[in-house]
Amino acid sequence: MREKKKIDVLVWNCACGYGWEVSKAENGTGLILFDDKGDNKDSGCWTSYESALSAGIAEALELIEKKGE
Repeated sequence: MREKKKIDVLVWNCACGYGWEVSKAENGTGLILFDDKGDNKDSGCWTSYESALSAGIAEALELIEKKGE
């Protein structure tokens, strides 16, 4: 996605777990921030890096599909 569509999926962690963000690769402008639908029901974050990354990739693919690219 970074090379062909120029977007990144960034995964970050905090005390509550992991979150993600979809951003423009060339300048870091945020496009989508995680939406509290993670598997940790108390915080809304994800309990593993892999599950947060997977959710972020799914949202990025939806964004690409919506834009018709």
